[in-house]
Amino acid sequence: MSRRNLATLELIGDLLSEFDLQDVRYVHWKSNTNIARALSGVDDLDILVHPEDRSTAELIFQKLRIIRARSPKDGWQQGLYHFVGMDVGSCKLVHVHVHYALPVGFDYDKNFVLPVVQTYLTNRWKSGPIYLPEVEKEYAILVLRLIIKNGLTPFMLELPHRQLKRLLSARRGVVRGGGYAEFRDLAARADRLRLEQVLADDFSFLDRAVFNLCEETVQANNSLLAYAHAASALGKNLRPFATNNGLLSLAKSFYRINKERVQKAFARLSAQPHGGKFLLTGGRMIAFVGGDGAGKSTNVQALYSTLGRELAVAKLHIGRPPRSFAGIASRIVARACRAGRLRAHYEAFNLLAVALDRAAAFRKGERLRQAGRVVVVDRVPLPGITRMDCPRIHLLARGRFQWLAKWEAALHRRVTGVDSLIVLKLDPQIALSRRPEDDPNELLSRSGEIWNDHWHAPYAVPIDTGINPPEDVARQVLSIAWASCVAPFARCELVGLSGVGKSRVLAELRERLPNLTPALPYWRYPMSTLTGAALGVPTALRALLHSKHWHAAKNCLQLFAAVRLLSRFERSGFPATHLILDQGPVFQYALAMRELSVSHQGHIAARNACRHLSVINLVARRETVFLRAASRRNHFGRVPLNSRKEFDEFCDGYEKYLSRAAAEAARCTVIDAEVAPSQVAEQILTSGALR
Repeated sequence: MSRRNLATLELIGDLLSEFDLQDVRYVHWKSNTNIARALSGVDDLDILVHPEDRSTAELIFQKLRIIRARSPKDGWQQGLYHFVGMDVGSCKLVHVHVHYALPVGFDYDKNFVLPVVQTYLTNRWKSGPIYLPEVEKEYAILVLRLIIKNGLTPFMLELPHRQLKRLLSARRGVVRGGGYAEFRDLAARADRLRLEQVLADDFSFLDRAVFNLCEETVQANNSLLAYAHAASALGKNLRPFATNNGLLSLAKSFYRINKERVQKAFARLSAQPHGGKFLLTGGRMIAFVGGDGAGKSTNVQALYSTLGRELAVAKLHIGRPPRSFAGIASRIVARACRAGRLRAHYEAFNLLAVALDRAAAFRKGERLRQAGRVVVVDRVPLPGITRMDCPRIHLLARGRFQWLAKWEAALHRRVTGVDSLIVLKLDPQIALSRRPEDDPNELLSRSGEIWNDHWHAPYAVPIDTGINPPEDVARQVLSIAWASCVAPFARCELVGLSGVGKSRVLAELRERLPNLTPALPYWRYPMSTLTGAALGVPTALRALLHSKHWHAAKNCLQLFAAVRLLSRFERSGFPATHLILDQGPVFQYALAMRELSVSHQGHIAARNACRHLSVINLVARRETVFLRAASRRNHFGRVPLNSRKEFDEFCDGYEKYLSRAAAEAARCTVIDAEVAPSQVAEQILTSGALR
């Protein structure tokens, strides 16, 4: 029996085709009564993959930009992983549950792992583009699932009013809706003789009397007590395959369900986002800027809704930010000024309050991104834009409030570091026709700055919403956002001789990657930094005695602090930013080896730290490097420039130890730095050296 003409999303079709090409053994293991809904992206896909084909399947996911996501429930059942991809054509997020085992049980503790993965994959049959298991096997597992999910433990963990409701409605059906419809569909299609054979051959661990009891209970479907009795008998039968005993499973479920209830209640009270899955690539901030009538609010909401179907998302409006404590304090001062008839002061402190609110809202967005959420940001300040979301105090009273104006400008400069910026452009004349109720001069001025490219943001992606239909704009927005989410953050270090141009290249990279950190954030983790530096004191003293130079001791302290910080990141997660370091642990390790100041334990720790990073080695001819280094006004004295011979000897030694340190890194890419810094930066971005 085969089901034809299923409305399959392009991404799902590509995934299933790749599975077939690579001979991945899989089936869509449950809920196949509604398989058309899963193939069309309405429901999730539940794919059971043979454990031996796991690496092949995950390479296919990577190829199709379907990426891993984590959920707080991941540890509650064995062998389940979440993958999420974007079908841009339909503007849908596709969620794939990938199973390498078959756990069954209550949602908050899948306690039984059935030993039937390999047999479940045999005799599979193809329905349209997807493989399904034998109906009889799916039916047998559905009976077990329905019994366990409606047993005594789930009932005990429900809130009292829900328990009462279930007791009163049990006569009308304990299992309702799609679950019971699926049972009836499979029962009607299952061949009883084949079912007998499946139970005897593939489910031989299952007592036939217990299965009959479970099947009869679901067929009657009118007694909670009968479900509890059947679940108890089934639990005893499946005890050899249980990961926890019944009491421990109940305790774990009790803790998990009540923890989730508390978190939801707290999220409602604090107006904080809750729920959703977190991408393993980390959180992102995707910002929109646009003129009036360009469709900014529409596309912000559309992106938020699409991603929020599966992912942990948040939405912030920087143009009209929520009030912060600092902003409220500034408004109190403004009201005092108004009471004193200081009109200009009143306006200045109100404008400062808005800047304080924007900075506070953006800091909140950074925290949410660090927590793993995708943050959709409505409006951010842009250099060159002077008509909206920009400093204004300097325009008051002929520039009288200089210190407030500097403060306001500094606050707006802090609102930077998004991962993607989408600029929606619209011809001001079209905008005027779309919004005739707005002030024409104000609208033409505000929209004109965006339309005429008065802003500076090399990393931004402009979209003309006047010539592109709304559905095409939505697809472009989703494509840009998903490309940002899929690409992992860079974890690398620029190395090279002094004068090779690392600082200029890094400045060019910051123009293209606004969410870039050029140094490890020691100040954010003071305890880890101080602990690491303290561990490096003996080594630093040895370096000082050997070299007679305080820079060697300082380098050792920085190396040990970096090792400690990277170890912390390995345990708790790296910052949600591109880490592209200049004079990071690879450089510090090379310099420490050159000073002969690293102990055996120090070597081990430094090597482990270097393995977290890839290395981009900028190289240039010695003549070029010597001239560049000699031309610097404030040259650091570590590199000798008295003669070319001394310089060459230093470079030979430096490159020797640097190559040793770079060999410990995850990957080393050599880039020619003879050309302009902008070309070097472009080569780094296009060569894949950051990935």
